[in-house]
Amino acid sequence: MIKKAIRKTQVFWLAIVMILGIGPWVLSQETMEKVIPLLDDNTFAIMRVLPGKIDIQKVIMPMVQKKAIPVAQAFAIVVLVNGKKAGFDKYVEEVWISCSSADLASGFTPRMVFKPRMGLNQDGFVQAFKEGLLPLKVKTQEGELLYNGKNPWITQEFELIPKGDLFVLQSIGAAKGGAIPFRPEWKKSWQTISEAPLQLILVPNKHAGQVVSLIRGNSAKPLEQEAFKATNIGFFLDPWKIEATFYSENEIKARESYQQVLSMIRIIPDFLGKEVNELAKDPIFQMVNKMIQSTKLEDDHVKIVVDDFEPVFQIVSRLNANAQEEANLKLVENRMGQIGKALLAYAQDNGTLPPAFTRDANGKPLLSWRVHILPYLGNRILYRQFRLNEPWDSDHNLKLVRRMPPVFREPNTQQDRGETAVMAVIGKKAAFTEDGKGRSLESISAPKILLMQAAVEKSITWTKPEEVTFEESSAGNYLKGFPEKTVALFSDGATKTVITKELVQKVKDFLMIEK
Repeated sequence: MIKKAIRKTQVFWLAIVMILGIGPWVLSQETMEKVIPLLDDNTFAIMRVLPGKIDIQKVIMPMVQKKAIPVAQAFAIVVLVNGKKAGFDKYVEEVWISCSSADLASGFTPRMVFKPRMGLNQDGFVQAFKEGLLPLKVKTQEGELLYNGKNPWITQEFELIPKGDLFVLQSIGAAKGGAIPFRPEWKKSWQTISEAPLQLILVPNKHAGQVVSLIRGNSAKPLEQEAFKATNIGFFLDPWKIEATFYSENEIKARESYQQVLSMIRIIPDFLGKEVNELAKDPIFQMVNKMIQSTKLEDDHVKIVVDDFEPVFQIVSRLNANAQEEANLKLVENRMGQIGKALLAYAQDNGTLPPAFTRDANGKPLLSWRVHILPYLGNRILYRQFRLNEPWDSDHNLKLVRRMPPVFREPNTQQDRGETAVMAVIGKKAAFTEDGKGRSLESISAPKILLMQAAVEKSITWTKPEEVTFEESSAGNYLKGFPEKTVALFSDGATKTVITKELVQKVKDFLMIEK
């Protein structure tokens, strides 16, 4: 239940930030003093956003430059945010979003406080919700349905309640605690980084110690609630910087806070599970090390400044690269599966697999096996256009190269190149032979690899009778043309992503046909 709630928390906060945008502001203490009494004593986090100051390009551009986010995805985010931004610019001056312990336990239904634009009356602001300012089911305090929005994360109904010149949006029937006390140190904390484009204040309450102890581990020393009086985190966007202050009751408590903050930062590398000599090169370790160096004790508060995001970009870029690699491998597996079905269908009709390539009466190579399985790939018309008694590079057959079926295409490459990296395993003891004859599936006693996906650099014209020849004595050389992970098609029609190094170590098991 807790994990599910946390997932909803992450998704919803991301959605809110995307919708509202991030922009610089000058701190309005007067608004803060009005907002705090509208919250309850279970509140542990408050965020303030000014929709009118959004500049999503400044957020996204560094991430694109460092390859932490794909260009297409960045463009989609900019379009989405700018599309949603217009409504907030028109109606909303400030948004305060809070989360309490009770909210988290019930699936995260935050309380939001809106400050309308200057000169906008109550009826005008209510009209904004009728137009779908937020994708929620919203009613008035009297029960009138303003907007019947639906989303997969939050199914609760909300009510919009006027509070002076502010409006509160809270879930109907939500448990509410006592009034939250306004503490002077909060104002002091906000003032220290009031120019930050996005500010988040963490409020110590009766549940704060439990949450932090859960993060630090059950064996860690319990966090003293009184050590922190206010925690404010500012996010700067141009250039990127995070500045956090942890205010304590006095200098003695601040020293305790300093040690606790350092201990929490230092446990991060424990999750990496790497040797010491490897840690120094790891971007996560580099980021943690810089955080420790920037942590300073200043009178009654601890301050952390992170202004080097290069390790962060490296981490995200690595995650994106890994995700893209996995997506490409899945795509290749699907395509290889289609080729496998065609090969098995060919073997069923003809008694053997197709030869690696056909030869003419004089033994000259003509066309690749890829051409001969075209009818089984649903490309019978294309197959009939080939002149099977002519080589792949005859004037006529060359004209058909650009019509390569998508199953042979490389992920993230242009189809009109007519090149593929889907290679047959050929050789005297391999599934495919070079003698112009096909091998029967019955001669393969156990599932062996028929095809493999080579590196893009090894791509060949798909009609060309050219494969990478495999010999038992030079398996390592044969596999140099393949990436660290590759997709293989087995003689039973199964597809699998395999580690290339394992193939070198187990050549007989994977590639050699036992006679």
